Amino acid sequence: MDPATGIKFANSVRVDNKKLELQGVGVRTKVVVNVYSAGFYAEQGPIDRATKPYAGKPGAKLAGDAGFFKAIQALGSAKAVLLTFARAVGADKVAEALSAVPGANAKSQQELHKCITRNGDLSKGD
Repeated sequence: MDPATGIKFANSVRVDNKKLELQGVGVRTKVVVNVYSAGFYAEQGPIDRATKPYAGKPGAKLAGDAGFFKAIQALGSAKAVLLTFARAVGADKVAEALSAVPGANAKSQQELHKCITRNGDLSKGD
Protein backbone atom coordinates (compact mmCIF):
# COMPACT_ATOMS: atom_id res chain seq x y z
CA MET A 1 0.00 0.00 0.00
CA ASP A 2 1.18 3.50 -0.77
CA PRO A 3 1.09 5.30 2.58
CA ALA A 4 0.74 8.69 0.88
CA THR A 5 -2.53 7.80 -0.89
CA GLY A 6 -3.84 4.64 0.76
CA ILE A 7 -3.90 2.97 -2.66
CA LYS A 8 -3.36 -0.77 -2.38
CA PHE A 9 -1.30 -2.85 -4.80
CA ALA A 10 -1.34 -6.61 -5.29
CA ASN A 11 1.75 -8.43 -4.01
CA SER A 12 2.20 -9.92 -7.48
CA VAL A 13 0.82 -9.67 -11.01
CA ARG A 14 1.10 -11.82 -14.11
CA VAL A 15 2.43 -10.27 -17.31
CA ASP A 16 3.04 -12.40 -20.41
CA ASN A 17 2.55 -15.47 -18.19
CA LYS A 18 5.39 -14.37 -15.88
CA LYS A 19 4.92 -13.72 -12.18
CA LEU A 20 6.11 -10.26 -11.22
CA GLU A 21 6.52 -9.32 -7.56
CA LEU A 22 5.82 -5.88 -6.11
CA GLN A 23 9.17 -4.22 -5.44
CA GLY A 24 7.97 -0.86 -4.15
CA VAL A 25 5.47 1.95 -4.43
CA GLY A 26 5.64 5.71 -4.78
CA VAL A 27 3.43 8.72 -5.29
CA ARG A 28 3.42 11.45 -7.96
CA THR A 29 2.58 14.77 -6.38
CA LYS A 30 1.85 17.91 -8.38
CA VAL A 31 2.28 21.00 -6.19
CA VAL A 32 0.58 19.59 -3.04
CA VAL A 33 -1.92 17.22 -4.69
CA ASN A 34 -1.35 13.47 -4.92
CA VAL A 35 -1.99 12.57 -8.56
CA TYR A 36 -1.25 8.84 -8.70
CA SER A 37 0.53 6.02 -6.96
CA ALA A 38 2.86 3.75 -8.88
CA GLY A 39 3.72 0.15 -8.08
CA PHE A 40 6.90 -1.30 -9.60
CA TYR A 41 6.86 -5.04 -10.37
CA ALA A 42 9.70 -7.31 -11.52
CA GLU A 43 10.65 -10.98 -11.58
CA GLN A 44 12.12 -11.65 -8.16
CA GLY A 45 15.26 -13.62 -9.10
CA PRO A 46 16.58 -11.22 -11.74
CA ILE A 47 15.80 -8.08 -9.72
CA ASP A 48 17.52 -9.56 -6.65
CA ARG A 49 20.67 -10.27 -8.67
CA ALA A 50 20.66 -6.85 -10.36
CA THR A 51 20.23 -4.92 -7.14
CA LYS A 52 22.44 -7.03 -4.84
CA PRO A 53 25.32 -4.48 -4.96
CA TYR A 54 22.91 -1.84 -3.63
CA ALA A 55 21.52 -3.86 -0.71
CA GLY A 56 21.36 -1.93 2.54
CA LYS A 57 21.70 1.51 0.95
CA PRO A 58 19.00 3.99 2.01
CA GLY A 59 16.44 5.05 -0.55
CA ALA A 60 17.64 8.66 -0.49
CA LYS A 61 21.09 7.54 -1.69
CA LEU A 62 19.67 5.18 -4.31
CA ALA A 63 17.50 7.97 -5.73
CA GLY A 64 20.64 9.81 -6.82
CA ASP A 65 22.55 6.75 -8.02
CA ALA A 66 22.24 6.41 -11.81
CA GLY A 67 23.93 2.98 -11.64
CA PHE A 68 21.06 1.61 -9.57
CA PHE A 69 18.50 2.63 -12.19
CA LYS A 70 20.67 1.43 -15.07
CA ALA A 71 20.95 -1.99 -13.38
CA ILE A 72 17.16 -2.24 -13.21
CA GLN A 73 16.66 -0.89 -16.72
CA ALA A 74 19.13 -3.44 -18.10
CA LEU A 75 17.26 -6.40 -16.60
CA GLY A 76 16.75 -9.04 -19.25
CA SER A 77 13.42 -9.98 -17.70
CA ALA A 78 9.88 -8.69 -17.46
CA LYS A 79 9.05 -5.64 -15.38
CA ALA A 80 6.00 -3.39 -15.13
CA VAL A 81 4.77 -0.21 -13.52
CA LEU A 82 1.13 -0.04 -12.47
CA LEU A 83 -0.34 3.45 -12.03
CA THR A 84 -3.49 3.97 -9.97
CA PHE A 85 -4.91 7.47 -9.90
CA ALA A 86 -5.69 9.23 -6.62
CA ARG A 87 -7.82 11.84 -8.39
CA ALA A 88 -9.49 12.49 -11.74
CA VAL A 89 -6.98 13.58 -14.39
CA GLY A 90 -7.26 14.46 -18.07
CA ALA A 91 -5.96 11.57 -20.18
CA ASP A 92 -4.14 13.92 -22.56
CA LYS A 93 -2.22 15.52 -19.68
CA VAL A 94 -1.17 12.11 -18.37
CA ALA A 95 -0.20 10.88 -21.82
CA GLU A 96 1.86 13.99 -22.55
CA ALA A 97 3.69 13.78 -19.21
CA LEU A 98 4.48 10.06 -19.48
CA SER A 99 5.37 10.31 -23.19
CA ALA A 100 7.99 12.93 -22.40
CA VAL A 101 10.23 10.48 -20.53
CA PRO A 102 13.81 11.05 -21.70
CA GLY A 103 15.25 8.30 -23.88
CA ALA A 104 11.95 6.91 -25.18
CA ASN A 105 11.74 6.66 -28.94
CA ALA A 106 9.04 8.51 -30.87
CA LYS A 107 7.10 5.37 -31.85
CA SER A 108 6.92 4.19 -28.23
CA GLN A 109 5.78 7.64 -27.13
CA GLN A 110 3.00 7.67 -29.75
CA GLU A 111 1.85 4.16 -28.76
CA LEU A 112 1.78 5.11 -25.09
CA HIS A 113 -0.22 8.25 -25.85
CA LYS A 114 -2.81 6.24 -27.84
CA CYS A 115 -3.08 3.62 -25.11
CA ILE A 116 -3.69 6.17 -22.35
CA THR A 117 -6.16 8.35 -24.25
CA ARG A 118 -8.16 5.55 -25.87
CA ASN A 119 -10.82 5.45 -23.12
CA GLY A 120 -10.95 9.15 -22.24
CA ASP A 121 -10.12 10.90 -18.99
CA LEU A 122 -8.93 8.97 -15.97
CA SER A 123 -10.99 8.76 -12.78
CA LYS A 124 -9.94 8.16 -9.20
CA GLY A 125 -9.02 4.49 -8.90
CA ASP A 126 -8.22 3.99 -12.60
